[in-house]
Amino acid sequence: MLDRLDEAAEALRRHEGSSPILTISCEPSLGMRWLMPRLGTFRTLNPDLNIDLRLAGGPIDLLADGCDAAIRHTNLVLPEDDVVTRLWSEYAGPVCAPDCWETVIGRDLSRARWLHSRTRPEAWREWQRESGYRGSPASEQFFDHFFFALQAAVDRLGTAIGPLPLVNDDLRAGRLIAPLGMVATGYDYVLLTKDSPDTDPRIARFSNWLMQQAKDLSTGAGQLPSDSP
Repeated sequence: MLDRLDEAAEALRRHEGSSPILTISCEPSLGMRWLMPRLGTFRTLNPDLNIDLRLAGGPIDLLADGCDAAIRHTNLVLPEDDVVTRLWSEYAGPVCAPDCWETVIGRDLSRARWLHSRTRPEAWREWQRESGYRGSPASEQFFDHFFFALQAAVDRLGTAIGPLPLVNDDLRAGRLIAPLGMVATGYDYVLLTKDSPDTDPRIARFSNWLMQQAKDLSTGAGQLPSDSP
């Protein structure tokens, strides 16, 4: 009986669309490198709704963690009882500082130090499988998170696999380049909720805004050149 009361109370809380706070869990690298720089725009468009952003990765129990929704990558095993709303497909490719590509490694990826993330150690192999690139690195270096590996690429310490949207702003600003283009990884970014996003007007506003913000992530992603190594 107590369990049923808890479930009923949770259902009422989830459908309380008038709450001024929307609690969102987001993977740390995505949150820091893409979502947080855009939340000011969301706040301007939705001054009545505050986003309580919690940076956390891995599996999530929305009810136990007190979250209305979560943004996750589909390389995880997603909860069977959550509603999964696809946001956008992921593209990725090697990224490095412009002068690093031109002068340090002479436009030759096999002369580069390949930067890895321990949170996604297969990223380079996945890119090689999708792109057909068969070379190997001159050296390798490992970091605890994508955030650090990508910052190391900005700082000319090597070449990392840069997934869109994590490198979107750096590519636009010229801090990084993707000299071999981007390929689809076969993964998606998704929004996890307990009910359909349309049942909560706050989540509906947030998910619609997310997809509007992400339009350039698919349209701006190119395929590898046909003459790439």
